[in-house]
Amino acid sequence: MSISRNILKLLMVGICMYILTTPALTKDFLVPGDINGDKKVSDEELKGAEASLRNGVITADQFEAIRTIHDKYPRTINDTLGRTITVWKPLERIVIVHHSMAENFRSLNAQDKLVAIDDYIKENPVYFQEISNLPSIGTISSPDLEAILELNPDAAIFYATGANESCNSLQSTLESADPNITVIRMDGYKEPYFITEMESLGMILDREKEAKEFVDFYNQVLDPIKSHGSSLSEDDKVRVYMEGSDDHETCAQGAGFEPNLLMANARNIFSDALVQHPKVSDEDVIVRDPGTVIKIWGYTLPGVGGYESDDVAKVKNIRDEVLNRPGWNDITAVENNKVYAFYNNLIMGSQHFIGIAYLAKIFYPKDYPDLDPKAIHQEYLTRFQHLDYDLDKHGVFVYPPLEE
Repeated sequence: MSISRNILKLLMVGICMYILTTPALTKDFLVPGDINGDKKVSDEELKGAEASLRNGVITADQFEAIRTIHDKYPRTINDTLGRTITVWKPLERIVIVHHSMAENFRSLNAQDKLVAIDDYIKENPVYFQEISNLPSIGTISSPDLEAILELNPDAAIFYATGANESCNSLQSTLESADPNITVIRMDGYKEPYFITEMESLGMILDREKEAKEFVDFYNQVLDPIKSHGSSLSEDDKVRVYMEGSDDHETCAQGAGFEPNLLMANARNIFSDALVQHPKVSDEDVIVRDPGTVIKIWGYTLPGVGGYESDDVAKVKNIRDEVLNRPGWNDITAVENNKVYAFYNNLIMGSQHFIGIAYLAKIFYPKDYPDLDPKAIHQEYLTRFQHLDYDLDKHGVFVYPPLEE
């Protein structure tokens, strides 16, 4: 009996050594410490790894990797498309193709797991700093598949509801080229399921504590705004015209930035438009007479304001152009000096909850005496994005700036 046990131990040591030393030489999906091929490390397999450690076959670091898998894996989530995603071992090499996800990784202190980014991140080094030094795989509409595969990722995260055609195609192509790459579909910035996505990311990245800390902060910002909204009738809510980066383009019900506008307890004067992103005329806006106007700028004007530039003059010019449109001088928002230029990433990315706080303060300054959007913004940058970025000295995000 003892001979059989010794033979078994030798076999386990040999198989462990094979599993630990061959992943780079094979396309098979291998889980360190897994002997029977079920992608898990059982109690018996962990004992085998302990024997390998004692016999000098594996290192202490390799044993700790096996023990981590035994203790914490597999991990299973549902992505935003409702697909069941199982992670069998720690994800260490992840490709992303949208900047909001880079912010989310940094919020969870998991940016070291990224191996590739998209062009937008590459072009914004002030904000993304060390992440912007990673290789770019292009854009979601024009990705470099060969570059992705050369990086040997164990996972890739694509939009769930944005750029559907491109993301579906890339997922299909990538999974066909290498079935061992785990493709996860998450948007990473839309309020209705943002918390769920952050909690799911925390689960698969082994960052549950960090995810809870971030979600608590997120809720602390939005809960008072939600509570205030429940006390307002529709007639009491500020009527707002919000215009995108493209002049005269706005959003209808449920489209684009409108959900976040509603989260700030405003009424969208073009919610009844028949298309999602209507082009409206000056006369259309004048007739509907908004109490506040928000002009978004961002993607179409790279290097203007935001984190990359401290030049207020260019942002002021954006607002001045709106103020000087024909006939707009009779609009209530213009008469009451309630026209603002607003940075896109504060309303359409992972920072949307910060943008909602700024908007709530713009719409109802007297109702939020203790709400300090700039302080919230600064805490996010320092505590969760780990940036040495002083909002008192740098950046332009809302113009004119809110009264402090």
